[in-house]
Amino acid sequence: MMMMMMMMMMTTTTMLMMMTIIMMLLLYVVVTEIEMMMMKMVMMMMMMMMMMIMMMIMMTMIDKFPSFQNMMLSWFKNWIYNRIVASQIVYHFRTNLGWWYYRYVLTWCPGDHHVTDDSGKTMKTIQFNGKNVTPFTHHRYSTIKDMNIRSADVLLCGYPETGGYWAFEILYMLMHGKAETSKGGKLLESTIEFLPDVFLESAPSPRILSSHLLYDELPKKIIEHKTKIVLTIRCPKDTAVSLYHHNINFFELYHYNGTFDDHFKMFMKGELDFGSYFNTYHSWGKVTKEQQDNQIFVLEFEELRENPVQKIMELANFLDLLTTEEFAEKVAAASQFYNPQIQCHETCPIFRKGEFGDWRNVLTNEQTVEVDRAWRDSMSDFE
Repeated sequence: MMMMMMMMMMTTTTMLMMMTIIMMLLLYVVVTEIEMMMMKMVMMMMMMMMMMIMMMIMMTMIDKFPSFQNMMLSWFKNWIYNRIVASQIVYHFRTNLGWWYYRYVLTWCPGDHHVTDDSGKTMKTIQFNGKNVTPFTHHRYSTIKDMNIRSADVLLCGYPETGGYWAFEILYMLMHGKAETSKGGKLLESTIEFLPDVFLESAPSPRILSSHLLYDELPKKIIEHKTKIVLTIRCPKDTAVSLYHHNINFFELYHYNGTFDDHFKMFMKGELDFGSYFNTYHSWGKVTKEQQDNQIFVLEFEELRENPVQKIMELANFLDLLTTEEFAEKVAAASQFYNPQIQCHETCPIFRKGEFGDWRNVLTNEQTVEVDRAWRDSMSDFE
């Protein structure tokens, strides 16, 4: 009995001791937490005070030194820009953002020049380097020379409606190694006259940069990086027909609804987008023979239509890409005009027939002779 009572007393004592220890531990933790919270609160108050002091100093600097204000605004703008580019959010939403930019920004840009045809119908344009260009924005054209160029970039150049959209899809598939068309097409993926830098800088490498500008008007850094150039060319008669339909279909941009005959006269005078077709290729012909900095691959629309697999293989070889004939056949099939996936947007009137020789159904004998004469006079470098 005594033993049992002693055990009970020991058990009670032990329990009391344990409870005391636990209570002390809990009290220590609570006190420590309170101290930590107090320390955190003190630290936060100190940081807030420091931030307020810094803000007061900055406000004083901004008031007294306007150049400091400009410096801070520039830093903040660059910081925001770099974060947007690094996130690639613009690239991932490029199709929706691109069409919004076109529909609600560029189509409202007032052209600083209007071309008038023989019937009095006008076409909205912008003057750049002494010629008419697509009425996007003056600021964009003026910044192209200083654009950033990467070593893996490929340039796609040529006069409007010479097969650029088709060539872009082929290049896109070759450079990405998949026989799948792009999401946005040439206009929304690569056109440097159309897309702001934030669109282009957000795109991952390798990039395709497309332009209708002449060699001397392209970014300066293409010489430093020895950027490869793919130059599209097409029969001027088919180009004249296709360009007329292009400008008519993009009425919200050009505000033109004249006849083909009047449009043809402007085409021959070099009054349409990016000047004269013949002067453009006369200039490029000299470049292909004289400059040593950039390799140039001339991609003829008619040859691509007749022998697509062969031309795709040649193009891949030019770009130093290993491509099998089987893959070239898949690219040729995926890039054909009848493929619904190549229609970049249901409201985008870019693709029409993609044929050659259609000019015979449109041009008169006099117009045909006029084009042939201009070709002989200006295009000896492409014979």
